[in-house]
Amino acid sequence: MLIIITLLLLFSFAVMPAEAYLDPGTGSYIFQIAAAFLLSGLLLWKQFWRKAINLLGRLFKIK
Repeated sequence: MLIIITLLLLFSFAVMPAEAYLDPGTGSYIFQIAAAFLLSGLLLWKQFWRKAINLLGRLFKIK
């Protein structure tokens, strides 16, 4: 077990520099992911809020 932990620590500190390339489409893809995350969160909040209002309306007999 000690050998495995030692090897994992050794390999985690032996990082080579990455030769990465971000093409122009990457920015729009990240924007689309962020927009989808935001809009799905808003839709989830809307559904939650509607159910909460309906439940409170039924509990207090408000129309």
